Amino acid sequence: MRRPLLLLAAIFAGLALGASPANPRVLRTHPAQGARRVARDSAIVLRFSQPMDPATLTRETVVVGYTNPELRFFRDPFLDTGYAYDAAARSLIITPKPLLPGQEVEVRVTDGARSAAGLRLKGSGPVRFRLRFRTAPPPPAGG
Repeated sequence: MRRPLLLLAAIFAGLALGASPANPRVLRTHPAQGARRVARDSAIVLRFSQPMDPATLTRETVVVGYTNPELRFFRDPFLDTGYAYDAAARSLIITPKPLLPGQEVEVRVTDGARSAAGLRLKGSGPVRFRLRFRTAPPPPAGG
């Protein structure tokens, strides 16, 4: 008899105090994590678990760059990217023009990106999410 009462008391206490909302996460990406031979003009899509604040999804908080074999990240200052948030799909669409051929691309979502409720992405540290993929190699010479 005591257990059901304790359980009910815990439930009501949680409701009264207000359960803290979960931090958002990236649910899906396009291209997929680790994809190879991605078209250089392919859109990059990040789908979130909850509505995001579009004002916080910028070139400074969602960074597109390249990595080298030592996994050093560098941002190409000449990479022209467009950012659009689709609220109905809870997705950020990034349109780079164009990515370099045969390169390891990394998209970093920093702790500056926030949900509509003001929450940071789940995780710790300044970079909360990384997506890595490789672009298609350059066409053969003379072709």
